[in-house]
Amino acid sequence: CPTFSQSGFGYLAQLIQTKAMKMCNTFEHSAWLCAAIAGDIDKLTLLLSSGANIDEQGQRGSSAITLGAARANSDLVDWLIENGASIDLADDCGNTALMLATKAAAMVCVQLLLDAGADCLRVNRRGNTARSMAPNESFARLLDEASSTGTSLTTHVKRRLTGLSDEAMPELTPSQYYSDRSRRFGSLNPELMNVPFWHQMIRSGITAYKARQIVSDDDNNGPVWSFNRSGMSFTRLPGRRFVQIGGEHEDCYDRDFCIYNDVIVQSHAGEFRVYGYPAACFPPISFHSATRVSNVIYIVGGLSYPGSAKVHMTNVYRLNCKSWAIHEVRTRGEPPGVIFDHKARFDGSTRLIVWDGKISETIDGKREVFDNDAEFCLNLSEMIWTRISAYRRASDDSDDHGDSAYL
Repeated sequence: CPTFSQSGFGYLAQLIQTKAMKMCNTFEHSAWLCAAIAGDIDKLTLLLSSGANIDEQGQRGSSAITLGAARANSDLVDWLIENGASIDLADDCGNTALMLATKAAAMVCVQLLLDAGADCLRVNRRGNTARSMAPNESFARLLDEASSTGTSLTTHVKRRLTGLSDEAMPELTPSQYYSDRSRRFGSLNPELMNVPFWHQMIRSGITAYKARQIVSDDDNNGPVWSFNRSGMSFTRLPGRRFVQIGGEHEDCYDRDFCIYNDVIVQSHAGEFRVYGYPAACFPPISFHSATRVSNVIYIVGGLSYPGSAKVHMTNVYRLNCKSWAIHEVRTRGEPPGVIFDHKARFDGSTRLIVWDGKISETIDGKREVFDNDAEFCLNLSEMIWTRISAYRRASDDSDDHGDSAYL
């Protein structure tokens, strides 16, 4: 154990064969915790497959996830979250990974932990929360928001997780740009879209406006395809893969405004595939939820173009994570209606829980937007909606998604 972090897989194999994984050094660190300190994910993967306890604790209650967070090792924290580590496991001082990541000013780790559901109101033995440990205003604002409404990963964190740089300048040629600049729908369910310009836009992350500048395109011939989007869902898959669905670029009054219906499957190494779909099969969508249940992703609610929303209905689609085909799911019961910008989670049995966000309704011919204060449950075995909580309060129409271009 004392030399584990410097040793190779031969020594690790010997540890496993002699059943010495639980032996500890003088710091009460086993092979598992030594590998966590070293940040060696390959060794941790082998140890976990050989029966190591992902939540094992050593001296002063340290665990792999608290060690990773304290060292600002976002790759390790992300891997531990993906493999089921306890997010709020605390050390002997009551410090959780979120507290230690905040104290270390590890923004990516903090956002990963918040996105995974870390408790930002947890108090340690000294009466401190993660918020009270915030090193600057940026961390304080992030934790304040999470304590009241929750949070999601920023574009920077998503690109880091998927191995993409931030707004790297693409190598665009005018012929490539003008050939592939426009959005087009797939003709199959799905169709693999090998479009060079689109791939350049994904790798770079630049806006449509910047792409226009590169080739001096001043024409107003429809929106330029862009991967720089809002309202795009981000779902983890096993094997450090990720799925991003739909989303929109710019506001409705901008010439590059576009709502997308594509699916981008990515790995942590910067590799990706783009799948397109017929609009009749899967309409453009943004500000939806996308929740993985085994080998499928349930896509619920969201916004689209005018006239596409079904009054009082909640759109539900099922994405097969092996074939990447998408099919609409018919539901019954008491759905939330046209819900968007909401949250969803699978409860581990048969229920998909939906809460937060906003609901759009047409009342006396006028579109009204409400804050959703209810919780809804979709029974996935019977596809029946049930309203769990009892009330909803109205809000004004000045929300960020209240433009008439929607719905």
